[in-house]
Amino acid sequence: MFKPYHLATAFSLLAAPLAAQGFEGAYLDFQYQIYNDGEGFTIDQAEAIAHASYGISPNFGVQITLGHAQDVASSDPGLEFRSTNLIALHTYYDIAPTTRVAALVAYDTYNDGDYLYALEAVHIAGDLRIEGRVGRFDSAFEPATLVDLMLSYSATPALDLRAALHNVNYDNGLGFYTVASLGLSYNVTQKIALYADYGFMTNNFGDPDSYNGSLISAGVTIALGGPRNPMMFSYSPYY
Repeated sequence: MFKPYHLATAFSLLAAPLAAQGFEGAYLDFQYQIYNDGEGFTIDQAEAIAHASYGISPNFGVQITLGHAQDVASSDPGLEFRSTNLIALHTYYDIAPTTRVAALVAYDTYNDGDYLYALEAVHIAGDLRIEGRVGRFDSAFEPATLVDLMLSYSATPALDLRAALHNVNYDNGLGFYTVASLGLSYNVTQKIALYADYGFMTNNFGDPDSYNGSLISAGVTIALGGPRNPMMFSYSPYY
């Protein structure tokens, strides 16, 4: 069975030998999330994501993303816990030293298998980093449109301010969910950063009413083979 520690092992082995062949960077992201609907229902999820990027030419390259998410606790004792695995390929082109665009193809095991086809970009303007993507989920059960936007601002050399908007809009009147969050990231070293976010989630299941709740996230990112490369993408299909 695929386990989060497999990510750390595989990517640490890859980092060193590829360094002289265009290896651009790799990092791990471990996160714990708590969703609370404000009416007594909670669910906790643990997530591990690994990213590695390889430059094929000065402007062109690929990034691979592997991920695993697992429901680990809930206020509902009868809830069936789910796990989801992810693999994604980002084929990127740097149109400027501070601007990267990419075509993303991803597959995750949610709903017995969903594909995502998306366009994404990263732009860095001084202390501000902007990442966004627009795409379509190809799913037999819940086809949907995805919009992601993530901002980070380096307030100090050690402290970053974060904001994000994540929206999935389902076809056929099945509703949507949106997460808007604010947070902080603290750079312990050039390779390790701790972060925490507070998000507000809106769930609509195709009914006139929407259901609101909070999403609290905390995690750590660990760069492999050098400081984290800010041009790398941070796609995750999870909240």
